[in-house]
Amino acid sequence: IKLAEDEREGLQQLQQAIAADSAINAVYVFEISRLGRRMDVISSVVQWLTDSHIQLVCDTPNVRLFERDGSVSFGGQMMIYLMGVMAAQEMKIKKERFANGKKRNKELGLYNGARLAFGFTVVNKREVINEAEAEVIRTAYQMYANDANRTAQTNSDIANYLKVNGIC
Repeated sequence: IKLAEDEREGLQQLQQAIAADSAINAVYVFEISRLGRRMDVISSVVQWLTDSHIQLVCDTPNVRLFERDGSVSFGGQMMIYLMGVMAAQEMKIKKERFANGKKRNKELGLYNGARLAFGFTVVNKREVINEAEAEVIRTAYQMYANDANRTAQTNSDIANYLKVNGIC
């Protein structure tokens, strides 16, 4: 969603495949949002396909970039851009809904699906302390805190101790 055109691996693979194989003369997509959900990306891809004389066929609705005679279909191009605007707007609405849901969950103290830090787990949609993992953290911290000069216990010493003793 947030990726620029040059960061989209699938799009890069498509462009490389077309560059490597002159027999490829068309790109088929189920819907325009599969090309991109931002107008700058869609415009750039459509322009690249146009310049490369590669037919773009969209299944839903059925739209083609080129006419049968090889000329650009201005009606098709207009529909592609219109569907691109609609895909971009749809994504904007989805992002807003997602952000509102995360905000509501946060207000309710509910877990939002982010990666959990070691020492926590999810119970009944709430992030809570995982006592078994928390004990590992307490042990590591205590070992670190007891070494006032920070010379005897390095992080790897603590990690090795936890591993050797079956704590973690």
